[in-house]
Amino acid sequence: MKNRKVLLIILLIAVMTSIFHIAIAEVQPRRADEIFDSATISLKTTKKVKFDATTYGNQKTLAVTDCWLEKKSGTKWVKQCDLETPAARSNTFSYYKEMDYSDKIGTGTYRVGATFDADGHSITRYSNSRTF
Repeated sequence: MKNRKVLLIILLIAVMTSIFHIAIAEVQPRRADEIFDSATISLKTTKKVKFDATTYGNQKTLAVTDCWLEKKSGTKWVKQCDLETPAARSNTFSYYKEMDYSDKIGTGTYRVGATFDADGHSITRYSNSRTF
C-alpha cells in the first residue's frame, strides 16, 4: 500500500512537470531566424506597402534587396513585375519603410514579396493578399 502511494506521487510529479514544460514552450515567442527577430510586409488598402524588420543586434546594413509584385490567377501566384526597393539603413537593428506602389497595382488580388538582408544574411517574406 505504501509503495503504491509513493509510485502515485512520483507519477503525479512527472505529469505536472510535463504539463509545466509544455505550457512554457507555448508562450515562448517564435523567432524569424537566427539573425532576424521579425520580418513582415503589409499591403494596405491604399496600395502602400510597409516593410518592417528587426534583428537581434545592430547590423552594418539592413535593407530590402529584392521586391516584386504577384497577382493571383486561380489558385496560383504569378509574378507581375519587380518593384522599386526602399532605401537601406545603416548601423541599426530596426528597419521600417513605406512605399507607394499604387501605379503598379491594378484590379485583382495581389501580394508583395521581398527579400530582407542584414549584412549578407537574407530572409524572404510575403505580404498579406489584398483584392482591389
